[in-house]
Amino acid sequence: MKQKFSVLIAIVKFIAKFLKSTKLIQAMSVLISMCLYSVTFGIKFALLLISAIFFHELGHCLVARRWIKIHGIYLIPFVGGVAIPEEDFPHSWSHAMTALGGPFIGLLMTIILFVLGLAYNNTLLLVSTSWVALMNLFNLLPIYPMDGGRVLYALCQTRSSSGLILTLIFSIILASVIMIYFKLYILGLILFISFLELLLGEKKPSYMTRTQFTVSLFGYLALIGLFIYILYTLSHIPGAFDFEILYD
Repeated sequence: MKQKFSVLIAIVKFIAKFLKSTKLIQAMSVLISMCLYSVTFGIKFALLLISAIFFHELGHCLVARRWIKIHGIYLIPFVGGVAIPEEDFPHSWSHAMTALGGPFIGLLMTIILFVLGLAYNNTLLLVSTSWVALMNLFNLLPIYPMDGGRVLYALCQTRSSSGLILTLIFSIILASVIMIYFKLYILGLILFISFLELLLGEKKPSYMTRTQFTVSLFGYLALIGLFIYILYTLSHIPGAFDFEILYD
């Protein structure tokens, strides 16, 4: 009898530990996102969206781990995903490179889908290419806390002690214009996050070398240019922007 209770206690402890597991929370975020996206948009779009977000955040993690520890990747339904760091970035160079890591993996994913779509003359793959490219290009807008805004912050921080404030003011103005003109009200949440960052105050400036500054700026502009070029190429392919094919 005592042995049976010891086994039961061990099982209960294991379950309790499992429920507190970071990986369980991550898995639940994926499962909840998958269910909500599938119900709202259909399974095909849900799979594409979650894959694109996951690999994008994985890109951030792979680069960030060179300097800091990452707590994990979490999906937030109808918002996106986030790779949560366990500590602050040691300098602006690490911040900029980590911000560019996500769109870089997104670019690789875009190229793979594009090549496969052309090779097999598959409209679904070409439409998926267009959507992934647009998603990553949108994320490169210089609006904090999106990737483009984080790169802008890292660049400004190396040139001015008011880098965060300047970045946030610019982000708020640009996001407000885009939100009103294109009716992208999701940017309202981004504006709220920017406002919170402004209230929390800025961190001490961390300067890049001239080479690091140039690489960061060139990498940022190159990614934007490549995504635009791919989208321009896709615009000459019939059906490549027929996004309705993604919805069941």
